[in-house]
Amino acid sequence: MTCLDLLYKTSCGQINIDVNGYLQPHSEVKTRGSHRFKYRQDMATKKIYFYSFFSRTIRLWNNLPAETVESNSLAVFYSKLLPYLVNNH
Repeated sequence: MTCLDLLYKTSCGQINIDVNGYLQPHSEVKTRGSHRFKYRQDMATKKIYFYSFFSRTIRLWNNLPAETVESNSLAVFYSKLLPYLVNNH
């Protein structure tokens, strides 16, 4: 949950971290199962990268529902994230 919290704050501009090398917007057209904050996930060929912060968190982030990711405040994000994680993980 902490990883997703950090990614939410970074996506909304609440934390000023230079993540240009790690977070690149996904170029797919928005469908029912996606959201506008979806990030491109690099192919992980080594386990050390597969389990790294960005690789692991982007996998979780891209699978979140749009209404959770596009929340307008951190409190709303938490209120939608916790039930999703309890029901799906």
